[in-house]
Amino acid sequence: DGNTVIGTAALNGSGVAQLATASLSVGVHSMTAAYLGNSNFVSSASSALQHTVNKAKTTTSMVSSLNPSIKGKPVTFTATVHTAFGGAPGNKVTFKNGGAILGSVVVNPTTHQAKFTTSKLAVGTHSITADYAGDANFLSSNSPVLKQVVKQ
Repeated sequence: DGNTVIGTAALNGSGVAQLATASLSVGVHSMTAAYLGNSNFVSSASSALQHTVNKAKTTTSMVSSLNPSIKGKPVTFTATVHTAFGGAPGNKVTFKNGGAILGSVVVNPTTHQAKFTTSKLAVGTHSITADYAGDANFLSSNSPVLKQVVKQ
């Protein structure tokens, strides 16, 4: 990757070497392969191949701790950010009631969850969503609408 060696691989019986890696960061990488040679063959190097690593997709799901809930009593919304290829999503999840922002919480890198607790929802049915903002490695995603019912 440029001047950085990312790994080595042995040649198979057909003279082919393969290297799999998950260590490349998001962005464009200039990849080359170098054969070191042996007593029968001289060393050689490939031309550079431009390889682009894109951000990984995410999906966000959300659950309520109590649905229906009671006016004035706390209810906790837990959003989970699912990553396509593993890794810990960073940044935050913004919880919304319709278009109104309830609050934003940083995603826990171990559990991939963000939890928001409120006791300020009025009586009625609320359309709650959790919007993951994305980060340097992962795309943003939005949860499906959760219909939270609050009773008197």
